[in-house]
Amino acid sequence: FEIQDCYFSAPSTTGTAAVEFWYVTNGKVSNCISDASRGGEGFLIAGSSNNVFINNTVVDNAKGFDIIQSSHSNTLIENTVTSSGGGYSLSGSDNSKLIGNIAADNPGSGFRLTECFNTTVVNNTSTGNTLFGFSLRDCTNNTISNNTCASNGYSGFSMSHSSNHNTLTENSAISNSANGFFIYGESSYNTFTSNIIAFNSDEGIDLSSSTSSNNTFFLNVFYDNGGANARDDGANNTWDDGASSGNYWDDYGGDGSYVISGGAGSQDRYPFEIVRPTIDTPDDLSYTEGTTGHSITWNPVATFPSSYRVLKNDTIVDSGVWNGSEIVIEVDGLPPGLHKYKLIVEDGFGNTANDIVFVSVVADSEGGPSIPREMVTLGVGIGAAAVVILLSYALYTKGR
Repeated sequence: FEIQDCYFSAPSTTGTAAVEFWYVTNGKVSNCISDASRGGEGFLIAGSSNNVFINNTVVDNAKGFDIIQSSHSNTLIENTVTSSGGGYSLSGSDNSKLIGNIAADNPGSGFRLTECFNTTVVNNTSTGNTLFGFSLRDCTNNTISNNTCASNGYSGFSMSHSSNHNTLTENSAISNSANGFFIYGESSYNTFTSNIIAFNSDEGIDLSSSTSSNNTFFLNVFYDNGGANARDDGANNTWDDGASSGNYWDDYGGDGSYVISGGAGSQDRYPFEIVRPTIDTPDDLSYTEGTTGHSITWNPVATFPSSYRVLKNDTIVDSGVWNGSEIVIEVDGLPPGLHKYKLIVEDGFGNTANDIVFVSVVADSEGGPSIPREMVTLGVGIGAAAVVILLSYALYTKGR
């Protein structure tokens, strides 16, 4: 069955959810809105499995999504929860998927997983929440990747109470009021790779629990965090891949290993430098008006490419996401004159580079429509034949 395109509202004293699933399987809810000062959840899913929730909006509820009591294999895609008691709470939910959801400005945590196994949390955004952006408590074997966590009231990502064997990769923890990542309470054997951890008020990663051990960190970027970029008071945590790849530290001196703060005495043996944006310099271009096949190709480079803009005579004519590939701009059809094209690229930290190419368009000297070569050849042939006829006639007349 499917519920779609519904609007739910009720007095705040009811204490009930807008949508309740009790022991339901194979249901679907899409494009619905729960918008009221309610005492209950927007969506309560209990003992229910294999359900799908797509593009729903929850505003000003006690909770957004509350998934409890062994509700397994549910999928949440592109839902939004704002100004509610919490965003998305999963408890005892295994094999579920959270993809492309938003939790913003909630007076709780954006995403909270408790006793979850094999859950996938991908491409979600958690911003402006009062507590954690993402919280894992007693969670095992989950994948947390490509999520954005910014400007939350406490840490961006929290792992506690024996959260083990999880993989966190390509996430961004930026401008949170405490740590980027807070790891404590016997949380061990987790892997953190290719995360961006920047502008957080305290430590980038705070691993201050002596009982959290055997975690691995490499290819992460630590940039301008308020406390130490990382603190390790645990045991046997590894800050590189053991072979050649460590992390980027903005306060690295450039010589030898990077020493991690804390009592563990940990080191990153292979710290790396990031490449700030650079652009090659293509030659200026000139072509005759009316001709085609003209373009500018730039090959910018950066460790963390983000976006680009192209300006023609100081007006933006193209922009978008830059993934590190070449940028090509077609310049056919310009009027005669000199045209300035400027490319600006930016990386994930706001560093920029730019290059300018001038395109000169020369007016067509013929000043009119061109004549096909076949017509010219035919005209010449006809003209020559006419001359021969006239000469023959003149000689004939003279002979008479």
